[in-house]
Amino acid sequence: MENKAEFVEKYLKPLLIAANVEVIDAVYEKQGYEEIVRITFLGGGTHVKNVSCDSLIALSRDVLKGL
Repeated sequence: MENKAEFVEKYLKPLLIAANVEVIDAVYEKQGYEEIVRITFLGGGTHVKNVSCDSLIALSRDVLKGL
């Protein structure tokens, strides 16, 4: 599987919610050549992680880093 949107929705988002780090949503977006994961927190704040050119494991690492 190399479908990043599907990976984020099916696997990464449930992991972030289950990890109890106040994440309520994670969405993959492609904007031109840039690929991002937008993380939404319980308090309403958001954080954007650049995942351009990442494999799925690198995408996971980049999103989890700093949470």
